[in-house]
Amino acid sequence: MVIDAQPLPFGSSDLEPKWLSGALREAGVITQSSEIDELIWDPLGEGEGFVGDLGRLTLRYRHGSGPTTMVAKLPTEVAQNRAMGRALGVYQREVMVYHDLLPSLGLPCPRLYVGRYDADGSEEAELRRIVGANHLPMPLLRLLTQREQRNADVPPTVLLLEDLQGQELGDQVAGCSVERAAKVLEVAADLHGRTWGAKCPQPTVWLQPGDVAPRVFHAVYLNHRRMFEERASRIFSEQNRPLLRSVRRGGARRIRLLHRQAPRCLLHGDFRLDNMFFGADGSVSALFDWQTTNLGPGVLDIAYFITGSLGFETPEEAIDELLHHYHRRLVDNGVDEYPFDQLAAEYNEALLVLLHRMSAIGGLDFGDGRGAELIERWLGRFDARLRRLTT
Repeated sequence: MVIDAQPLPFGSSDLEPKWLSGALREAGVITQSSEIDELIWDPLGEGEGFVGDLGRLTLRYRHGSGPTTMVAKLPTEVAQNRAMGRALGVYQREVMVYHDLLPSLGLPCPRLYVGRYDADGSEEAELRRIVGANHLPMPLLRLLTQREQRNADVPPTVLLLEDLQGQELGDQVAGCSVERAAKVLEVAADLHGRTWGAKCPQPTVWLQPGDVAPRVFHAVYLNHRRMFEERASRIFSEQNRPLLRSVRRGGARRIRLLHRQAPRCLLHGDFRLDNMFFGADGSVSALFDWQTTNLGPGVLDIAYFITGSLGFETPEEAIDELLHHYHRRLVDNGVDEYPFDQLAAEYNEALLVLLHRMSAIGGLDFGDGRGAELIERWLGRFDARLRRLTT
């Protein structure tokens, strides 16, 4: 990946016409004689991009021509959330996914104009530190993760993407119908099936299995569990509250077990409606936000989407049919050694692994608007889906 010698902007307020003109020229998006005279930033997705700032750029050219709008994404200016993004390695990962993985997968995605991450050379050492920390005593590990989650020093990162104006942006607060969910799961099966088993990408510094450091993940859970349980206990039904306590004891073990038993593929990692555009026929026209891409069981993406998208009134019979629909599409993609009964059992286990993961919301600032409403809806839907484990 070529890194421009011109310094990258650190945030949306640093974007300016001269830098943008040079970046688009180097990427071949505009001609060498084209020059941007003015740009306007309009924020997008309030309460959606918790570790990134997303905005639409409207461009006016002094010379030549090019795209008049595009979407820009940079690290969030909320220090607490930026520190979480840094700890998770999301900024480098998304840029590399657009450059190295998506072009060969044939998935509906926005066109990449410019994707740059100004690597500072610390990435490999940080990965070694995370893996090594997995063996520390839990009290020390909790202190270490608390310290890391206060470090908001992030290398400059910029993504410039095709603007999909005219397409319908998914809305996780509103949720979706079972019919729309079926179309979404077809795209999930395409992503998973095309990277299943032997076709799965090899781990790299920026792309790791989701069980690379399960005890580190459990330390993050323990650091935030009280805030998470306080929020969830106001929403969860009485019959599901014991599940909140069960993940305290077996969180790391469950992560390891699911990853060992289930086939590995490429996961989106944040597979939800807010990260999708839809066409007039209801199908997914673009899938974006690849910051938390990782390697692991495809059922984690499926459970994540279902728990966040379908209303609490959706019967479990409809959920089972969606799982069958996803499985049939996997088979269409050449996955023929993964029986449905295994998928169904792993879906149930994935619900508990995701309940453990959801504790991380205690370490993020969702504001008082749409972000807070999104989490309230998500927890209510999650509670409905967990009832299959307690009834």
